[in-house]
Amino acid sequence: MYPPPINHQRHPGCAEALLVVLPFVIFGALLYLAIDMEEEKERRARTHVPDKFLCGRGIDCHLAGLKDYRAGNYEDAARLLATGCEHNYPASCTLWGRMALDGKNPSATPAEGQRYFKIGCQKREPDSCHFLADTYYRHFLNRPEGMDIVRWAWPRSCELGSPEGCLGYAGFLAETAKGKQEINAALALLDRTCSLAGQGELCQNAGKLRDKILGVTNSKADSEKETPEQEAVPAPVPETPEKLR
Repeated sequence: MYPPPINHQRHPGCAEALLVVLPFVIFGALLYLAIDMEEEKERRARTHVPDKFLCGRGIDCHLAGLKDYRAGNYEDAARLLATGCEHNYPASCTLWGRMALDGKNPSATPAEGQRYFKIGCQKREPDSCHFLADTYYRHFLNRPEGMDIVRWAWPRSCELGSPEGCLGYAGFLAETAKGKQEINAALALLDRTCSLAGQGELCQNAGKLRDKILGVTNSKADSEKETPEQEAVPAPVPETPEKLR
């Protein structure tokens, strides 16, 4: 006997039922996915920590870097301060350079610190000018540009209002003086130091340096049978060295 023939006709109602149910299944899946995505978005919003290195303005980068510096997080501080310096906030240049000198920026060398001090000084940051001159005078005076940097940066620092700069430049003039003009200029700088700093430690140091300068000058004057000029005149401020233009 032969097997019964196969009925290829579809059962009535199955396809219609599938077409009715399928949209609901798809809609349910899409709804579930949308709810899940919204919950994930809310979760990320609750736990999102802004990237502090995308600080935007120079002052924002500086404040963020200063916060990390005070917390001892020097690596992040250096990165933020470098950005602040690039964004024309010169106080960041100064602190970055100081970190390089103090060994708090392990990836930086003292020479790189000078570069940041130079940038800050060119942007009229008085402390940058002082540290640039001071470190060049102490450590880099043998470089071809050494004395030009010192003679440019220290008076600039004092002119911009740094009492440390005035005191440092006074000491430099006293140590390198070749005549009365430099001595009188140094004495005038000591007066300006106290005027800017008030009656504090810096002014006391200025007084000690004044006593030292006058002691040496009076001794020399006695030996030469002449008295030094009493009127102190300000030190001239040289123009920017060609190497820095």
